[in-house]
Amino acid sequence: MLLEQFLQDAWRDHAHDVKGVATRLRGARELMTESAHVTPLTRLIVHVFGEHLGDWEGAQRELQRLSQHALSQHDDPAQSALRVANAALTCAQGKPIPPTGLTTEERISALCSGSAVALGRNELHQATDLFDAALALVQLGITGANSFHRPLAVAANNLASSLGEMVGRSPAQNALMLHAAQVSRVYWEKAGGWLEIERAEYMLAKSNLRAGQTSQARPHAIACLSICQANQAPDFELFFAHEMLATVARALNQREEFDRELAQAAAVFARLPADDQAACKGDLDALMVPG
Repeated sequence: MLLEQFLQDAWRDHAHDVKGVATRLRGARELMTESAHVTPLTRLIVHVFGEHLGDWEGAQRELQRLSQHALSQHDDPAQSALRVANAALTCAQGKPIPPTGLTTEERISALCSGSAVALGRNELHQATDLFDAALALVQLGITGANSFHRPLAVAANNLASSLGEMVGRSPAQNALMLHAAQVSRVYWEKAGGWLEIERAEYMLAKSNLRAGQTSQARPHAIACLSICQANQAPDFELFFAHEMLATVARALNQREEFDRELAQAAAVFARLPADDQAACKGDLDALMVPG
């Protein structure tokens, strides 16, 4: 089996058979044929052993075995990925990352990865602290470095999403949710394409709505749809863009715009394949409920 297929199968299976995937991972390094395989394997090891199982020793043992593979030992990107993975496990457990041995970019990536692990383990306070630490390092200014852009964008998006799903958020939690959504938008501009930027605008609109800042949500909803239209986005993206504009219009009591966007969302929904319709039906039904 090719490692690429192994990784695809493992990501697909881990949600319903995490222990089985962990067992399979113990032999995955034997499938490596190039040093570029090290980085995706480290991510999967951290996610499965750390985030899902909380098996910190098992994770570190697998990373150690991976570091001893011939393809890992003399490759700088592979060694960097291993340093980041080990540091992410350390900070996800609430332990300080050693002050030396990592570049600033690696430290930022490790803090972001550790934040994701903590968030996945429902340790919101720890996840927030790690995210704030990563952002503080970024704000010190790093010239010519971009390897941290994507992990910071992902960490910020996940934090905003998790905070948004909390019931009874405090004003401070609302402020953090909005801040995280804004940071995600900034760094997806640096790390992603139009799709990631469009989804970041959607998250900003949704976060503002959740925080009760309805008027601030509208420009982000408009931007989300505009990006979709400019890039001939697939119907799945268009549906959610129209859904968000309809939701904002209803919150602002703009009945004519609400009716127009609801009709657009329904028309796009009708074009979706069955699997996508199943994913979108709840959001369309929510728009149909009188508000």
